[in-house]
Amino acid sequence: MRRGPAAGVNLQLDVRSQGACWLGHYDAWILSRVPIMRFLAPGQTARDCGAFVGYYTAIFRDRVGAAVTVVAFEAS
Repeated sequence: MRRGPAAGVNLQLDVRSQGACWLGHYDAWILSRVPIMRFLAPGQTARDCGAFVGYYTAIFRDRVGAAVTVVAFEAS
């Protein structure tokens, strides 16, 4: 990721359809209104339901730490 809360994370993306993730614009309106970092503390377990490409999974992992579990579910 080039910018945004997941900056520096490597995800496999098709930039033609998922360019907003790569540029850091993906769900910017949600992230500006929902204080995720206030609800998720280092050391907690996080779950990303409907993970899509793993954008929030990457943000959660960065927040909780590499030694803690982040579980991602994707129905497709």
